[in-house]
Amino acid sequence: MSKGELAPTPAAGKRQHTKDKLKAAARALFARYGIEGVTVREILVAAGEKNGASLNYHFGKKEELVKRIAVDIFGLLDQAWDAGLKELDERRQTASIRDLIALIVNASAILDQGSERTSLRLIDRLSQERQHLLSAIAAEYGHSSYRSIMLRIAALQPDIPAAVMAHRAIFLTRYLSTIMAMYEEAQTSEDAIRRRLVGPVHDLGNVIDTAVGIVSAPIVDGGQVPGR
Repeated sequence: MSKGELAPTPAAGKRQHTKDKLKAAARALFARYGIEGVTVREILVAAGEKNGASLNYHFGKKEELVKRIAVDIFGLLDQAWDAGLKELDERRQTASIRDLIALIVNASAILDQGSERTSLRLIDRLSQERQHLLSAIAAEYGHSSYRSIMLRIAALQPDIPAAVMAHRAIFLTRYLSTIMAMYEEAQTSEDAIRRRLVGPVHDLGNVIDTAVGIVSAPIVDGGQVPGR
């Protein structure tokens, strides 16, 4: 706390505690059942809140709660990606495509370490159910590190047309969103078979190699629709 800054009052601390409980409960439920599959009442019950108006009081509505959770997650990711880009820039050699994709994956993999892991599944849920919200958050908060990474990947492959790279960026994003959610679910599961099949979250070399293939594969059909 800086000099002259007022200490939070007990009431303010209690309000923040309640907001944190609601967000934690919502994160766990959204990660498991999806955003549309969870009701306000279920969030309140999971948070141990007896006041039925608690969520509306603190967030206004469920959609605002979803937004606050998304802002938290992508704010952390943007910071991690930005720091990773700065580290790559400090090296003498130009970062490779694999370096850049490894940055995306490794920054994602360390989210929620030491706590209940929900961020990667939430990212996947948000990309499926609230893509418009993610675009709005990026515009509002200036989260641009991921876009910077994708632009660098495209610049390393000038022979691939921009339209093709734009499609591949979409494919890459959906692939990483889905596979990282699978890794997180395996790590939090008590099912030993599932954990063994998916693999340890810190061993992501094959995921990175596959992602490199998505953006750097040779163009075979020249972008033509098969069968025409």
